[in-house]
Amino acid sequence: DHGYDLVDSLPLLVQRAGSLTAKVRCDFYDTVGAMYEEAWFVQVSAWCERHGLSWIGHTEEHVAAHPARQGDYFRTMRHLSIPVADHRGFRNERPRTVQPAEIKPAVSIAALAGRDKVMADAFGGAGWGVTPDELRHGANLLAAYGVDTQVLRGFFYSMDTAEASDDWPPSLSDPNPYWTHFKTLAEYITRLSAIVNKSKSMTSVGVLYPVVSVAANTADGRPNSRASEIAQIYEALVDGLIGASVDVHLVDEKFVSESRLEGGQLKHGEVAISTLILPPTPVIGRPAMRRIGAFARSGGSVICVGERPSSSSDAGGKDRSIVRSVTDIFDADADKVRGSKIGKGRAYEVADTLPDAIDRIVEILDP
Repeated sequence: DHGYDLVDSLPLLVQRAGSLTAKVRCDFYDTVGAMYEEAWFVQVSAWCERHGLSWIGHTEEHVAAHPARQGDYFRTMRHLSIPVADHRGFRNERPRTVQPAEIKPAVSIAALAGRDKVMADAFGGAGWGVTPDELRHGANLLAAYGVDTQVLRGFFYSMDTAEASDDWPPSLSDPNPYWTHFKTLAEYITRLSAIVNKSKSMTSVGVLYPVVSVAANTADGRPNSRASEIAQIYEALVDGLIGASVDVHLVDEKFVSESRLEGGQLKHGEVAISTLILPPTPVIGRPAMRRIGAFARSGGSVICVGERPSSSSDAGGKDRSIVRSVTDIFDADADKVRGSKIGKGRAYEVADTLPDAIDRIVEILDP
């Protein structure tokens, strides 16, 4: 698909060796993702549509694992009738919580693909000690992040064996001491979900999904330290902004490259972005980079957090086309309080030191 035989370049999937490393890795994972999309998501989606069925499900939410395990999350999950998010905070965190970065990808895909529902596989593995009040708190968080359909896990058929009772507890049905109160909780979540379903996010802030940079730093099928760092900062940005009451849409390079550019906004369906935040993005596609420049010149704001783009998935390391575009957008004043002027828009550079980066972005958005 990319015009060359991969055999001669196979070592680059394991070892870094020159400027073509990023291109070869991006091409490889792009091809694998496309085959996965066609073999599974396209075919199952088409079968369900022919038979009048809705297709729901979730895969892997965390971007560090996407190139090797999931492919491009936006490219695959858009085929589902109802995008679904899983979350682990009730399982692993104390106090129990819901991480926005696990939920917002499915919410954003639903907005971009015009889906009218977003589902969460909720509270699995919370353990027998979870209380109805903690479940109510979790339901409130899911609703605040844009989920309008909550599937609580789980309702066990049997607890006659140790394996059954240990299978992602708790069971919320009659073995649970709170079962007699479950109807009250279910009715509360039903009303909450109805409100969310009739609402829509009005945010104009987008955060770029950095799967290309992560793919370029995935070696031997595993994210290297730089890929893990990019993913960690990206998720911390999403979590931190939501925590600071700044709602965001997560957007991919396809959205950036193909959305309509109107009045300083990138528009697709009900999503309209006037501020685009780049997490550390060492590698990006040329079409997306060109569109980011056009977006800024038309009146949009671009905020680069940490490393600027310098390489491309099209040509590899130190792509002069990318460097020229970035230099044109981010001049010497980009790290100043007011940023740099580019056409009708502005560009800002922010250090990737957290939580200071969150404070600076909030200041830019609401000076």
